[in-house]
Amino acid sequence: MKKRFAFLFAVLLALEILLCACGKGGADNPATTLPTTSGALNNISLCVVRLSGSTMLASAEDGGLYNVSLSNVEILSAAGKKTSQQALTAGTTVSIAYSGGIAESYPAQITSPVTIAVTGSRPDRVSLYEKAVKHIYENDPGLNGSVIVLDLDGAASLNAGDREALCRVLFNHYFSIDSTEVILGNYDSLSKENEIVNNVFEKGVIISIKDSGTDEFSISKWRSGTGAAGFKNCTAKYANGEWSIDYGEMHIS
Repeated sequence: MKKRFAFLFAVLLALEILLCACGKGGADNPATTLPTTSGALNNISLCVVRLSGSTMLASAEDGGLYNVSLSNVEILSAAGKKTSQQALTAGTTVSIAYSGGIAESYPAQITSPVTIAVTGSRPDRVSLYEKAVKHIYENDPGLNGSVIVLDLDGAASLNAGDREALCRVLFNHYFSIDSTEVILGNYDSLSKENEIVNNVFEKGVIISIKDSGTDEFSISKWRSGTGAAGFKNCTAKYANGEWSIDYGEMHIS
């Protein structure tokens, strides 16, 4: 009897140890990825947003912005050959291998990057809509306030990372000029927060962009039911590294 009890106790103890070991890396308890003693590297796929000196701002397709230091980093072309920072233009997709971790800041900081490998490219829609937002913001400036709310829900060509990147780039520009804030949102979210009262957004304007995934779009800014302006049937063309925009028809109310 004692032998049977001892055997059952040993089996239960082994099962408990096994379950504890499995639970540490499960969905409810995600494990932190760290470099191993064998020198294994972590990898992340991003899209280049902007270069500023030796720092690259990049976005993840499903959301999230990252700052990456380019100092002492090997840059590889799509063919796997060594190249320079000039290959990291806006819209270039890259795979980054790094030996450190990701610091929880905003944008997040990728520590100890080792290589940045070019994997492809995509249209730089962030630069396109940065240009369009600046254009409409400077038109009819009497509508403007201290906050720009970007409504990008109707911009099919922008993924979650593009939207964060556009907001960040515009925030850096306008906040440095006159402390104007730039945030993501829309009419409904502002209404729920009681920021729109009697159909008026006192603090600033909502700038909305709509497209169907092509180079045709519409853009408008709204402060109240009687204070709005916009452009429809806009068309954009990309050539020689720059966007040109035909703003189509303007409407004011």
